[in-house]
Amino acid sequence: MKAIMQKDLRENLKVALIGLLIFSLLLLQAYQSCIHALDNLLERNASVMANNLQPLLTTSLLIEAAFFCALFGAALGWLQTRNEAHRDLWAFLIHRPVTRSAIFRGKALAGLCLYCFGAGLPVAILIAVVRTPGHVAAPFEWSMVCPLVLIFLTGGAYYFAGLLTGYEPALPNDDKMTATVTIKVTGTVTREEGE
Repeated sequence: MKAIMQKDLRENLKVALIGLLIFSLLLLQAYQSCIHALDNLLERNASVMANNLQPLLTTSLLIEAAFFCALFGAALGWLQTRNEAHRDLWAFLIHRPVTRSAIFRGKALAGLCLYCFGAGLPVAILIAVVRTPGHVAAPFEWSMVCPLVLIFLTGGAYYFAGLLTGYEPALPNDDKMTATVTIKVTGTVTREEGE
């Protein structure tokens, strides 16, 4: 399982770095718009809404984060499994002396680590900056973090959806129907008798 995790981390680190860069830029833009809202408020422009002063609660940030986490999680899961679909690499992977559930656990743990790196690190940095006094002219309470953290956690569900979507066509032809029905009906990957 350790070798599978290392292989997946090495192969998909580029995707996580691209996600880290894009999400960091999105969060930075939302943070800057809150700073500009404060400047507009200081100039007595009454068109600024009070909830635009706290970056964690702005509607634009939450919508952008929801779309990004869903797309990034699904793309990461799909790309992680899609690498084994060509040149019959899936058959080579399955015929190793490791159980299928151990392969799935290794791939899932590696993917979740990459997802936490690509999407969780920018969220953690934004929370740390907003929490630090003097950076944002708005009060901070830990309950303000909940919407953004819940959006981040929902992206993990999209990761598994992408992983299973890529997992489905990578199976050998005789196992496709069984895996498709099992995954879509129960939502879990089952073990065979020999595992």
